[in-house]
Amino acid sequence: MRKAITALSFLLLLVVSLNGQDYKTFYYEVYLGDKLAHQGKHSEALAQYEVASEKVDFVTTTYLQKFYKMAKKANNETLKEKYNSQIERQEKCPAAYAPIAAKLDSLLYEDQRVRTQKQRLVKYYWKNVDNEAVHNTPKFLKANEARMNWKRTDSLNIQILLSMFEEHGYLREDKVGKEKNNFVEVMLLHFDRDTNNVVLQPILDKALADGQISPHFYATILDRHLNSCELPQKYFAWPQLRSDPGLSEEEIAEVVKLREEIGMHGSRFKISETRGYWRVVNSWTYLD
Repeated sequence: MRKAITALSFLLLLVVSLNGQDYKTFYYEVYLGDKLAHQGKHSEALAQYEVASEKVDFVTTTYLQKFYKMAKKANNETLKEKYNSQIERQEKCPAAYAPIAAKLDSLLYEDQRVRTQKQRLVKYYWKNVDNEAVHNTPKFLKANEARMNWKRTDSLNIQILLSMFEEHGYLREDKVGKEKNNFVEVMLLHFDRDTNNVVLQPILDKALADGQISPHFYATILDRHLNSCELPQKYFAWPQLRSDPGLSEEEIAEVVKLREEIGMHGSRFKISETRGYWRVVNSWTYLD
């Protein structure tokens, strides 16, 4: 197995940041459009989305779908056709990247195989991990081995994926298509061994700055890893919590400010308990 790619080597090897891109402004301009949409001002919101699009040369399908829906509401056939064409183009993997897409298919197959076959056993492990009375039983030992196999598969997958990043840069939609880009995000999300985000954060920082991932995904994956090792979440984007963080109103306001700094505008959240489980409940100015 190749050596794990360090954050420093990845930064040196990954493609140079796109010139002239201003994604922080893009996300804020989209937020302004969202506020107009929330007021029912569809044509004005659509015009604002167009202003946002001018700040960058690549827009992910998630935002294109938002813009397309607004074009429908505004009865703007020209922009409907424009956005729909972009969506269709980004859904497909260019022929030049077909071998990369095939490799992603194989990685996702392994990712899902261990989860499909071992999910019940792994659930049994976590349900009984604090019950020392069953720790030496055949079922618990089998469950622990299933858990370790799950982790080994995720670790191997991520090393292969990072090697692909090293060679080809981040595999965003215009390289591998929307579906395969989703595969990439699933595997990054499952990289739970990177509990302190030492490996992934520099990669995600650059991907965020280049508009290759959304602010929401960026925050979600970092917070998932923090939550996995019982550290406080930074953005409270991962919905599951191990306990009540006991945030004050001032601390919640600070989290919202941190969100805005990476492009997550118009968000509010609260901490809720349901049947003994603590969750983050988010709401947004306009989500469609």
